[in-house]
Amino acid sequence: PKTTANYHYSLDVQDQLPFNSVFTLGYQGNETRHLFVLKNYGAVAAANGLALNPGVETVNFWQNAGNGNYNAMIATLSHNFSHTFQASGQYTWARAMDENSGPYYEDPYPFDTGAAYGRANYDVRNAFKLFGLWQPVFFRGSHSWIEKVAGGWSLSGIFNVHSGFPWNPYYNITSN
Repeated sequence: PKTTANYHYSLDVQDQLPFNSVFTLGYQGNETRHLFVLKNYGAVAAANGLALNPGVETVNFWQNAGNGNYNAMIATLSHNFSHTFQASGQYTWARAMDENSGPYYEDPYPFDTGAAYGRANYDVRNAFKLFGLWQPVFFRGSHSWIEKVAGGWSLSGIFNVHSGFPWNPYYNITSN
């Protein structure tokens, strides 16, 4: 069988703006080839009008014929407010497409793997992150024991907003 391959591409452009700000515009992408797909050959035979053996319940076949890709634009604006606090905002506009979103996935179109090509289960189109870092200095220039005990710590936080789910929401229902 062919080996699963992943090709990664990236590019960043950065510019120093006035007032201690930095703007970064980046691209990230990848192509994945030869993903494993579970094919139900009983469905392929039925679609082609072939007679099925009543003694055989299923005929499954693993084939590494799946493909996928991911492309994203990432824009970041960072600002140093003082010597002790900095904040950044990051917007990601992305698209993830594939023919099977994970291992052990049964192809819903076993007669043509390419027919299952569409948005990946983990597709997150829009994402915004806001994060900051505060590293206070209480005893500047002092080399006393108090600076060694009370200094050198930081406080940070991250706020995320996104569309889509980076995971598959599954739940079991026992009724129709």
